Amino acid sequence: MPYGISNLRYFTLIIIGLLSGAAGSQVVHIIYKPLEDLPDLIDAEITKLRISEEIPEESSMNRIKKLLEKFDNLHKQFEKYEKRK
Repeated sequence: MPYGISNLRYFTLIIIGLLSGAAGSQVVHIIYKPLEDLPDLIDAEITKLRISEEIPEESSMNRIKKLLEKFDNLHKQFEKYEKRK
């Protein structure tokens, strides 16, 4: 293995490193609770964007309609191609 150490020692060091990283992450989440208010922050940002009309309510529906129209056109072209064969 690398650096002239045995396989057992190498994998042990890797596992210890991964476990210590996971434990440190868990401690940070227990103490600081960074994801506790995430849904509230997301709702506030969505509301802000809708108020500023960067994301109008109907724009997502328009995008879906356009994508469906493109899909229908591609499907029709594919059917024409298949008929030619």
